[in-house]
Amino acid sequence: MSKKTRQPTRAELAARPTIAIDDQFAGRSLRQGASDLQQQPQGDNRHRVEHSTKFYVVQLIGTWVNIVESAERTVRSRNNLRWVTFENKEYELRKADALKPFLTRFVQGGCYAYVGGNHIDTEREVGSITAHPYIYISSTAALKIFNEMRLSRVGSLKRKSG
Repeated sequence: MSKKTRQPTRAELAARPTIAIDDQFAGRSLRQGASDLQQQPQGDNRHRVEHSTKFYVVQLIGTWVNIVESAERTVRSRNNLRWVTFENKEYELRKADALKPFLTRFVQGGCYAYVGGNHIDTEREVGSITAHPYIYISSTAALKIFNEMRLSRVGSLKRKSG
């Protein structure tokens, strides 16, 4: 008798290393749109029995931070942290007051941000946005590109001053 191989489960497929891990877009499509007003996180018009919240999906893409996508999900608590499931993975739901310092770190590192239709490239502009809860998703390739860019920027600043 020949041994039949079974189809892998969704969990097994998600746990497998794939090319998407090295893709700075993390295998996700990219959306952008320009606006004078910051777009707030949108819900999906579903009735939920448990507590849910609307949040931004923050994605680092090489040298810029993209915050255009939003979602509404049921919030679960574990270890004094809030968690949501987004695209079949669990992410920590971070508080709204942590968004501005989070973005400031990237802007100081030389990145620019795209927040709900607004282009942000200075710390002053970061202060003008309306903060909302968010999840942070990033691929290893995107973080590697950011760190290389940040280190090359620091090296060029040292050469100029020294």
